[in-house]
Amino acid sequence: MDEINGDIIEYEPSMAEGVAEMFNKFKESWPGGFGGGVPFDEEMVRDRMEESSSIVDYVAVDEDGIPVGFCNLEPHWVDKEAAYVGLLGVISRAKGKKYGKNLLLKTLEKAIEENIERVDLHTWSGNLKAMPLYKKIGMFWVPETSVYMQDYIPLLHQNDLTEEWFDVHPDWYRSQRRDLKQEPDGLTVEGMKIYRYRFEEGEDWMEVDIDRYGWGITGIKRKLDDEKITVKARVDSHNFHMGIENRYTLMIENGTSEEKELSLGVNKFEGLKFEDSFPSEVKIGEGETKKISREFLVSKKAKTYESNQKSSETIDTTIKIGDKEFELTTGGKVEPAVEVGSQRDMHQLFSDQKTDLYFDLKNNTEKRLSGKVEFNSDDSEGTIDFELEKKESSGFKMPVEPHFEDRKIDYIEFTPSVHKEDGPFLMESYSHPVVEDSFDLIALAKKEDEVFLVNDQIKVKAELEGGNIKVSELTRDSELPFEISQQIGPPFGRTPDSTLEYDHEFTEDEDEVVLTLKAESIYKPGALIKKHLKLKKRSNEVEFWSEIENVSDEDLECAAKTNTRKWDFQTEPYQAKARIYTPLKDHIVESDPVIDMLSSTMMPKDPDEWEETWTAYEDFGDSAVSGIIWDDENLEKVKMARGLLEELKSKTEKVDPREKFKTSHLWLSVKKPSLNSFRQTWNRLVGKREIKPNERSYGKHRRKHIEACLDENILEVGERHHRKITIDKAVDYPMPGQYTLKASDHMEISFTDGRRTKEVSKEKDEKELILPIDIDVKKELKTYLGTVNLHFSGERELDFELPLIITKDDKVVVEPEKKKGERVLRVDNGEIEFEVLDNFGGNLIGLKTSEGNTYLADSFPETKPKSWFENLVGGIEPRFMTPEDIYSFFETEKVSSEKVSEGRWKGVKADYEIQENDYLRAQRFSVKYLTLPGTKLIKIRITHDNPKDGEVNWLGEIFMDVSLNGELEETTVESPGKYENWSWSHQNQQFVTPANIEEPVFRFSDGDISLSGFALKNSPAFPSVICNKEIHMGILASNMICPPHQKEQIELGIALDIPEQDIDKARKAMKSKYK
Repeated sequence: MDEINGDIIEYEPSMAEGVAEMFNKFKESWPGGFGGGVPFDEEMVRDRMEESSSIVDYVAVDEDGIPVGFCNLEPHWVDKEAAYVGLLGVISRAKGKKYGKNLLLKTLEKAIEENIERVDLHTWSGNLKAMPLYKKIGMFWVPETSVYMQDYIPLLHQNDLTEEWFDVHPDWYRSQRRDLKQEPDGLTVEGMKIYRYRFEEGEDWMEVDIDRYGWGITGIKRKLDDEKITVKARVDSHNFHMGIENRYTLMIENGTSEEKELSLGVNKFEGLKFEDSFPSEVKIGEGETKKISREFLVSKKAKTYESNQKSSETIDTTIKIGDKEFELTTGGKVEPAVEVGSQRDMHQLFSDQKTDLYFDLKNNTEKRLSGKVEFNSDDSEGTIDFELEKKESSGFKMPVEPHFEDRKIDYIEFTPSVHKEDGPFLMESYSHPVVEDSFDLIALAKKEDEVFLVNDQIKVKAELEGGNIKVSELTRDSELPFEISQQIGPPFGRTPDSTLEYDHEFTEDEDEVVLTLKAESIYKPGALIKKHLKLKKRSNEVEFWSEIENVSDEDLECAAKTNTRKWDFQTEPYQAKARIYTPLKDHIVESDPVIDMLSSTMMPKDPDEWEETWTAYEDFGDSAVSGIIWDDENLEKVKMARGLLEELKSKTEKVDPREKFKTSHLWLSVKKPSLNSFRQTWNRLVGKREIKPNERSYGKHRRKHIEACLDENILEVGERHHRKITIDKAVDYPMPGQYTLKASDHMEISFTDGRRTKEVSKEKDEKELILPIDIDVKKELKTYLGTVNLHFSGERELDFELPLIITKDDKVVVEPEKKKGERVLRVDNGEIEFEVLDNFGGNLIGLKTSEGNTYLADSFPETKPKSWFENLVGGIEPRFMTPEDIYSFFETEKVSSEKVSEGRWKGVKADYEIQENDYLRAQRFSVKYLTLPGTKLIKIRITHDNPKDGEVNWLGEIFMDVSLNGELEETTVESPGKYENWSWSHQNQQFVTPANIEEPVFRFSDGDISLSGFALKNSPAFPSVICNKEIHMGILASNMICPPHQKEQIELGIALDIPEQDIDKARKAMKSKYK
């Protein structure tokens, strides 16, 4: 290794704090941010290292002993003879100083010392600086991957023939000759795809060929001390097609000065048959080259090739020359010459209905082939003939008419065969499940190495290799973005258990199917892992629980980590996440799916800190809500990633022989219509707690992952104001960066140092960051709604719009008057005025502006029927009833009204004690009409006080009899729908808008004048509009259930003459607890 200004040492727990600081600096050059962008701390590093199954963890330290680089070596999860570099990184200031190179060389030394044959790692193709280093230390970029790399240097040190060369020339790093191009590696030599090492030292040299599919040495050619020797194993083609002739050749070249006697042992894999046997001994004279070839065929008994992430089947030849014994490994991609398949996991069909199914038929070879496909099922059988050109991908149509009767599932089995001179050569069969399309569907299906649970809504796939569980909708094969996988420990990490082959069994009855996967751990012998899945008829939930049973005669210390997150790109809109929901304490946090804030150390890890044990997401496609619900029994830690559950870690328990330990219990809940519905499912399955009635109806309070608010948002024209902006984060996530201020026209704004920008360092950032500001409101400002815009620029760009209400120096005057012989309270704020009736309904009437525009119709002091409505006074009329009385209009209630103030807001409060409605008799309600000086805003607050010992279900409604300047004909009515905004002009035909609780707004306009009615932000109310030739009625309503001796409150608002785009600004600005 090259000398460095520092050292490479093994990790010690005392280094945790320094390693955490180093990990946090990795994200400067890590795609997507190292660790998902979540900051590391000392505790997180200790946990990671203590639980790790690493063979070794190396830390590079500089001359001051400060950690600057890291590299660990872990057991390989697929190949027990290999190891894996789980993490390699060097901080920015230490790059180019050979720390990375020395970390890798030290790791390879450890692999050689531990008799590990190969070291793998993954990186990304754009890692331009590191790729040459990886190749120089012996790594090959596996073609068709992005980017999987393999290093066979340790294997070369364990082969007698190559090791002998290294005994003479031990500095393999300096003697290696490599092409360091930024591209996948590989040569095609004599029909074979290989990687080739070449080493040169003086006159000596050595070439070693690595079989790309068999993951071993397939050829050695060397010159050492003027003696040459070559041993190679070759196949005519790496494509081992069933039924197609191939050839295996051993070539030995004796370039030494004496005869060589070799012993051979050729080991074939199941399903391969040589035309003849190989000799067990071979003599090769001085200067002689000898080739030994045998043709072979592969049958359907052979295991087919899976992917470049696993080695293929291999022909292994052991060769002994003198006292040197070594092995040549030659692999190939075993495939059927012709195969039948489907892009669908299964088909869903109606019983007794004819339909056509389509299947794929593919020729994998470079030859023209003919043959037939035999098929059979419970309802049909037959033969399909085919002729396929080389590499042709074709298909065929199959008419079916299933008769399911009592069974819910059928299988169609296809067996292709290829015509050969001595008869048909059978390929492997393909079995395709067909399930009945019915509400009563509940079935278990088997397909190759997968088992499926299906009902009429969802499909659960359990992989028998590894035991991973995936979920999708039955009608769509694209999987949902969660996946259940599990590992047992301690310690934890990459282990051979990820490729365990599971047995399966199931029980079923009329209403449910339970699937159990079982396998004994390779990593912890004696630990029998059991994974259970339950699916019921017509259910959107999949229940999963796991156990560890001790089948040994010794005590076992066991724990399990259950991972629930599927990391991949979501290109299917019906599975892609649009919004994340995470319950934290007394609220639900809404966040974007790309936000790292709600991850790992930022989130509670103790199961007891999770009052509600679920996380969920809303998808883009149909806005359905899916997620995971868990039971916290036997749990030690809960881990989040981007707001969704990532991992459940069980407690570590001592399990006695023949005893069991339950390690996890959770549910996957799929495609609920709303978050409320999903949360109620959690409560039925796990929570089992009383949820307040209004929370059941309207949901729990939600907040954004980052919010900004002003301590006070009411300003006065011509004044300078000192305010504070609070940046409130759901968790204590550091956000260093720059904040920039901007305000509406005719306002000057700055931080208290006079600047419009402010830098906040990581050290000064807080969960609740306070930013003092100054705002000057110019006298020229005409509007009564404004904004402060705050832009954050850091690791992400964020914008916050903080609405303002601009008042004048006028006062709000509230005075009693007589109107048409009745007492009213007149309210005048200098811009608008109105009256509130005393002792007669509490209506707001006579609403007009200083320009003389009027907005409401009324029949005061008479009560008259109008259109649908009886006993109507008009103006703005509060009514209180029950949901059953929604179409009834009772006699007007008597009220008492009085002047009221709430800070700058002033107006009238009308108190009601219900007498006309039997159910609500003696219930106390109040309505406040509040306004601010010089604005065209009215806040309406309805409060219910329940004096009873029982709960009260009530409906509060505000009816607005709208008539802009006494006219209906020229009025346009606007109301937002779920997918589009609706707009109507006056017409004789009656129309009624549906209630929209997501955007509770309506607007009546005629030219420059308008009346907008709305629920204030987070107030549970919904709008409706009824229009015909007699009336334009805007309604704001709320259905509430008030517990005994408690109060409930809703807040509504009216804004006059504002543009449509400012309505949301008014809804936010007017709410009482402004945030």
